[in-house]
Amino acid sequence: MMVSLVALFVLLVVYSLFVMVEFSLVRIRYSHITPESYDRLIRPRMIRWLVQDPDRTARALRFGRVLFILFWSGSFFAISSPIWAACLSAMGSSVGSIVFLLYCLVAASVFYVLAELLPRALAIRGPEKILRVTGSMVAVCLVLLLPNLWLIGRIKEKVYRALRLNLENDLNPLDIEVQLRAMGEDHVVLSPVVRNIIDKAIQMPDLDVSDILLPRNQVNWIDLHESPKESLAMARKTGHTRFPLCEGDLDRCLGIIHIKDIFRDPAPDERIDLRKIRRPIASLNLEDKLMEALQKLLGLKVHMALVLDEFGGAVGVVTLERILEELVGEIQDEFDMEDEEIVALGINRFRVDGLTPIHELEERLKVNFERDDISTFSGLITAELGRIPEKDEKLIYERLEIVVTEVDEKRIIATEVSVVPESSGDDSPADAREDRERIP
Repeated sequence: MMVSLVALFVLLVVYSLFVMVEFSLVRIRYSHITPESYDRLIRPRMIRWLVQDPDRTARALRFGRVLFILFWSGSFFAISSPIWAACLSAMGSSVGSIVFLLYCLVAASVFYVLAELLPRALAIRGPEKILRVTGSMVAVCLVLLLPNLWLIGRIKEKVYRALRLNLENDLNPLDIEVQLRAMGEDHVVLSPVVRNIIDKAIQMPDLDVSDILLPRNQVNWIDLHESPKESLAMARKTGHTRFPLCEGDLDRCLGIIHIKDIFRDPAPDERIDLRKIRRPIASLNLEDKLMEALQKLLGLKVHMALVLDEFGGAVGVVTLERILEELVGEIQDEFDMEDEEIVALGINRFRVDGLTPIHELEERLKVNFERDDISTFSGLITAELGRIPEKDEKLIYERLEIVVTEVDEKRIIATEVSVVPESSGDDSPADAREDRERIP
């Protein structure tokens, strides 16, 4: 009896630690924490191991909780068997069963309060402190569970394939429900719009700057080699509010010109000194994460940044508006006359704008291009052909039949895309290439 009581207590404590660490990780991941605090938090090696791969950690924590629940149930059964026998002998089968059920209900309530509610409240209140105190110990337990998790993963893959289930649709353990619970928002009824924003915010860590980049050949910029009057005529025609100020090309960008600064300048158009009214321009790397880019733009209080490749050359620009559109959807005002990027024309047929981001097309058409080096649909087609296609030119890429409907000398403006339903057999990449070669 004493051994079972000790085991019951130890298992309760360990289970509580698992709950605290799980909610602390969610709280850290989906709440505001300064970079300095984050760097201090992950200095211990085992805590850094916990944080670096949240998906692996979350699955291990869930498995550990199930394991400890089973152990705890076994210890509870060992303790409760004599009580069950005593209730039956003293009160009879009917009354004894009712008393024992009430006893189990009380025990379950105590467990729920001590092992679920209390650890969760502590984690929400002080996640950093919880991780510093208990993170390393829990990480050691999780490392011991990894071989079994690996085996479960292999079995799951075989079962999913046998049942023709999509492995990519498997939910992340740190899902929306857990995140909302960790933030203490159980009581809030969320509208579809808010849920959509939350869903996009959760997916945002997987995006980088290249996913929303406005390519170099689509950037309108002011050239100091041209007269101010010509530059202002271009600015009026395009209707934008901010323009990179460059000397000859985008690689030699000196700053940003805001249209309001031009209006405020008392000098005539032909005499405006654009160098004097320029503002500093921020720069981002092509592989920077979108969340980091958003934090940088907000911190610098700028709305546009130049995107550089590994050699320091400008590959395009990113605006704050384009980043925010990844969270809330397309933002338009009364002056915007842009068409939708993806328009349904019929069953599995779409009109797709050439500047449509690849990740949006993948999400809408339920396809996977597996091309991290290209950000737009126009760039994907151009890369496949090795040139700018001609009007009405066709190609097949993966499950897409693509017809180029509008094109100029620099880019693909619009296409019509038909999605071919998945067949029972798997076409190899070589087969797809042969299909593309057969179509003129």
